[in-house]
Amino acid sequence: MIVKIMDGLYVGDKDSEHDAVARRGVTHVLRVGPFADAPPDVPGAAAVAVMVVDIDDVEGANLLDRLPAAVDFIDAAFSLFRAGQSGGVLVHCVAGQSR
Repeated sequence: MIVKIMDGLYVGDKDSEHDAVARRGVTHVLRVGPFADAPPDVPGAAAVAVMVVDIDDVEGANLLDRLPAAVDFIDAAFSLFRAGQSGGVLVHCVAGQSR
């Protein structure tokens, strides 16, 4: 399930990538959890920018040391979105604990 937070920013679970890229035109994906950094498995998704924050998706996981890089990735995606050069960013994890 994908939730639109605001124009250009979505949060979801691990199964939401396909819909976000194929139907909503998302061009940036921030994966929080033990994921590969390969493009989403969607036709034409090779151009999707992917960042992985490789932590266990559990309550109490410490994101603080990885937060600056994640914020920079989201900020860069928003800059492109505002300029009309991006379809926005999806932030997702595995179980909804770390996004």
